[in-house]
Amino acid sequence: MTTFAAARDAGHLSPDSQVNPQHIADDLDRFAQRLDELEKEIERATMILNDTEDAWLEVFDAVGESLRTEYQERGRKTDPAEHVIESEARRQNRLVWTNHRRAKRAVALLETQIRAVTAALSACQSRAKATAAESWR
Repeated sequence: MTTFAAARDAGHLSPDSQVNPQHIADDLDRFAQRLDELEKEIERATMILNDTEDAWLEVFDAVGESLRTEYQERGRKTDPAEHVIESEARRQNRLVWTNHRRAKRAVALLETQIRAVTAALSACQSRAKATAAESWR
């Protein structure tokens, strides 16, 4: 199924937007407006992601230092492996880890939505060009 057909079937396009140029223009406006909204949302979500990533890295680094000190006190000559640090940091600070994961998922979801709306907008633009070309015949 084409992107245009999928958007139409999902109810994102006017029923007769394939024929009526005004409906195509309305759909173009609606998709452009939604794209603007999503870009604002992803900007906010990215700022939240940056904050949660900073918080997670602080926790990760603190736990890493703690484990290094613990290893040295036990006489171990190696540093703890990264997966050991990560596992212990997650166990000790589940909230910080969960917030970071949620923020990453929110940004990924918005990126997917932006790609979908961009594809639908492109399909509408193609439909508008095709309709305009047909009207010149």
